[in-house]
Amino acid sequence: PPDEIIVSTHPLERSGWLRRNLVERMRYAAGEIPVEHVVVELAGEDEQTNVLVVANETVLSDALLDRIRERAAAGAASFLIVSPQSDPTQSAHPEAERRLRRALTELRSAGIEAHGQIAHPDPYTAALQAVRDERVDELIVSTFPGARSGWLRRDLVERLRRETKLPV
Repeated sequence: PPDEIIVSTHPLERSGWLRRNLVERMRYAAGEIPVEHVVVELAGEDEQTNVLVVANETVLSDALLDRIRERAAAGAASFLIVSPQSDPTQSAHPEAERRLRRALTELRSAGIEAHGQIAHPDPYTAALQAVRDERVDELIVSTFPGARSGWLRRDLVERLRRETKLPV
């Protein structure tokens, strides 16, 4: 067995491991073996920002794709697009998957690093799961305008801002 375990992470605001309490879980699992936690702040212009995009029916909108292009042009960034499934009673989500694939193809053809997934039907839960599981630095939430948006009526943007402490 090892004499010591050293775990290196980003600071809390950039570390999915810390948000999932991984270091404490490792200490528990290690028993008598000491676990040292080292926090490393990597600073540099070449560091990439990870942007979580939450969008479903608006994922192909010009407004969202333009916003992603603008953000990509502002500095090195990778985009994870999470599309909450429309109908949780169905195992397949062909329309959401088709929209997501088209958006990813368009972004990648423009040289933008992007990947995506169909997620939990509740956008708040889907976003929090992604923030917990991935290193996320910023969020972009795409909704229908005004009264047409159930996400805005449920105060999704402000709730995510409060819970994640990240720019939304």
